[in-house]
Amino acid sequence: METARLWAGLGVFSERKGGRFVINGVTGPDEYSALVDNNTFTNLMAQENLRQAARVVKWLQDTDAEAAQLVEHTGLDDAELEMWEKAADRCTYLR
Repeated sequence: METARLWAGLGVFSERKGGRFVINGVTGPDEYSALVDNNTFTNLMAQENLRQAARVVKWLQDTDAEAAQLVEHTGLDDAELEMWEKAADRCTYLR
């Protein structure tokens, strides 16, 4: 959950990119191309992390009665899960 929060905090929904979720100013695995916008590797990794985090939280809520305590302890709510899913669906990549 915390890594999904990290990605959600690093990216923004860009009006200039048609509402796509963008992550700017990152260094991907190619260290020679520092500080690029929408690095494909980084954005795909963020997209997968956001999707998996939302799936795991929903799964916990459906299968584990104690998951409510986790959700309460972390301050997680449905709006944050929806934001993660929206960001994953609208994630953009360098082309």
